[in-house]
Amino acid sequence: ERLFPLFTGVFPTFKRWDGLIIEGFPAADRAFDTEHLSSLRPLFWRQIQEKMNGRGVVMSVGESCVSDAKRLLRVLRALQNNLPVQLVHKGDLSEASMQELVKAARDPIRLEVGNTIQDLKYPLELWFVDAEKSVKTEHSHLFKRFSNKWIASLFNSFEEMIFMDTDAVLFVKPNFFF
Repeated sequence: ERLFPLFTGVFPTFKRWDGLIIEGFPAADRAFDTEHLSSLRPLFWRQIQEKMNGRGVVMSVGESCVSDAKRLLRVLRALQNNLPVQLVHKGDLSEASMQELVKAARDPIRLEVGNTIQDLKYPLELWFVDAEKSVKTEHSHLFKRFSNKWIASLFNSFEEMIFMDTDAVLFVKPNFFF
């Protein structure tokens, strides 16, 4: 608690593109001990570490960068990305914006490449991570703009992650970086 006084000791909420909500980390073993969620004893950080699994792409997203995030999701689809994507926010992403992002990540898209029209497949496995209850209210003002990246790095569920700014442009599949 002295080392990380900014955090509540409560796990973030994970919401899948299809509406599935998981309180805590989505992992192979989704059951975990909720007795320790209200304090920051070392067990909290150990549980986070133990629940992290797999590889994925992580972005910090707020209302101001939804259009950039939608573009990046389309780029990931065009690159045939097969890694799950987690968009981390602090309760500052509206339901309407989440639906726009789901459409960019999952809905059919038609692209004109040269003289041909191609249907863009490869829907993304998209999760929204609401870390609002993981940060103490009196300290949430410390996490604006660039410092949100720290929240996204701490509270995603991946053992190995690629953190991407929403305005990044990739030319290779994200798997290349692993």
